Amino acid sequence: LSATLTIEKSDDKVKTQQSVLDLLSFAKEKKLEFNVQRMVENMVVQLEKVMDTQKVLDEKKTTEIPKDFTLPKYRVKAMPKLEAKKITVKILSVEELQKKMASKDFTFAEPILVKNATSLFASGEWDKVKRHWTASRLMGDEYLERELKLEYWPQDKAKNRMAM
Repeated sequence: LSATLTIEKSDDKVKTQQSVLDLLSFAKEKKLEFNVQRMVENMVVQLEKVMDTQKVLDEKKTTEIPKDFTLPKYRVKAMPKLEAKKITVKILSVEELQKKMASKDFTFAEPILVKNATSLFASGEWDKVKRHWTASRLMGDEYLERELKLEYWPQDKAKNRMAM
């Protein structure tokens, strides 16, 4: 005898394990055939392995630092034709930004690009930011789903709005 138990991601593994343990105790209590008891015991062992693996994955998820913001299927490919001919954004180094921020007359009236700004974060904080701001977390965020509202204008209306 062999049994196949299919567990989906959405299934409650704890309840499944408890049900199989109940099934094992029932099989032993009713003194079912030895091979049936052994089959259920094998299921219990396999479910314990699944639970251990789930714990390892959960621990890894909390400590893992994502390399990319989004999954490969959602990535946008580079489009060289759309690149700007001339860079109009002001580019600063970290040192220049810190000097300007120390002076009191610094304003953010125009866009600024700071390259290699990870040194502005305390040690380990950049990893926390990367872990928190991932596309998969943002897509699954129920609060954002309920509360975030983005204005959208069809192409012809957006042009009219900009002209006003």
